[in-house]
Order: sequence, then structure tokens, then C-alpha cells
Amino acid sequence: MFIPIKYRDIILPDPIYDNFGSFIVPGSREWFTYMYQLDLDTRDECLRKADDIKFAARIDELTASSEADKLHYKHHLEERSKNIANLQIQEDIRIQDLAIYHGTSPKHVKY
Repeated sequence: MFIPIKYRDIILPDPIYDNFGSFIVPGSREWFTYMYQLDLDTRDECLRKADDIKFAARIDELTASSEADKLHYKHHLEERSKNIANLQIQEDIRIQDLAIYHGTSPKHVKY
């Protein structure tokens, strides 16, 4: 008896009965119809599960990317604040040196 490849992995070991309780003979037209309907039903379910898994994976990927971006932005802000603090210290030192050069205090230096 020829059984298509796509049905070989879903052949049930137990006898198959239809909704009315009648036995379905393996290899008969009713059996192929039943298996085709079973394949369609499980295919929709499998596709839905696959879509859910893809969606969850994409959400996880976006969440990880978002967390990485947040950490990068936080690191950037810390570096920027350090740079600004260093620039302010350098400016204060420059004004102090200029005041010492002119023999006055830093509050009287205009530039």
C-alpha cells in the first residue's frame, strides 16, 4: 500500500474512527481525507506556534537591544559628564594661571 511521505510521520498506531464511530480502513479514500484534514488542522496549529515563537524571539531580541542601547547611552552620559567636569577644571586652572600672571585674583579676570 502506497502512503505519501507527508503522512508517514503522522500515521497513528491505533485504529482510526470517524465522528460517527465507523472504522476507517488505512489506505482508503476516507483515511486519506481524514489524514488530510488532520494535517490541515495540525499545520495551522504548528504555524501559529511557530509565529508565537518567532514573535517571542523578536521581542527578546528587541528587549536585549534596548537594554544594550540604554547601557550605551548611560555610559555616554557618564563620559560626557566626566569630560565637562575636566573642561571646567581646566578652565578654572587657566583663569587661575591668568590671574597669577596679571597679579590679581581670578574673580577680576574677564576672559
